[in-house]
Amino acid sequence: MLTNEEIRTLLLEKHDRIIRGHKIFQLISLFVCVGLLIYLIVTTVLRLSDSLFIALNTVIILLVIPSALSIFYIVQQLYSNNNGNGNIRELLEARVVHYERCIRRSRWQSVFIIIFVGLLELSIHTFFRHTNMSAILADEESCWGLLAGFCTGSILAIIVVKALAKRFKNNLSRLSSILKNLEDWGRQKK
Repeated sequence: MLTNEEIRTLLLEKHDRIIRGHKIFQLISLFVCVGLLIYLIVTTVLRLSDSLFIALNTVIILLVIPSALSIFYIVQQLYSNNNGNGNIRELLEARVVHYERCIRRSRWQSVFIIIFVGLLELSIHTFFRHTNMSAILADEESCWGLLAGFCTGSILAIIVVKALAKRFKNNLSRLSSILKNLEDWGRQKK
């Protein structure tokens, strides 16, 4: 029969394996957000003569900043609560709640990402064409190219969001199973 400390160690090891991939994903997301903010600020400064482009990049920046802050908060929570010194049940329950929130948010993320893809594509296209944004929007060929890129980017973004939601559901299921096993073990012990 295993001792309490051995069971605790096994549960923490399982927990850490489940959470490790999520931490890496969140850190990559944070670096992408920071890189995107740097790109948007630099391109805005380089194109100060185009007021539409500045407005577009400002809107994108205002969309990225809350995302970056929420990702930073999630990363901070994942690292600060992972020390294993506290109650294992509370740690697992906190992770289950976290994954449930991630799954609920994934529905809205699809809508957000579609809008975001369109705005970011327009910003990148405008910057690399070296013309004013109003001229690009007036050019029929550019509009068709933007539409094709928007459709492709949106489909890819939705596929990624759905894959992440599936992964979150899988992790939620695994953590819930560990939590259930812990509760069952606690009842048997009594």
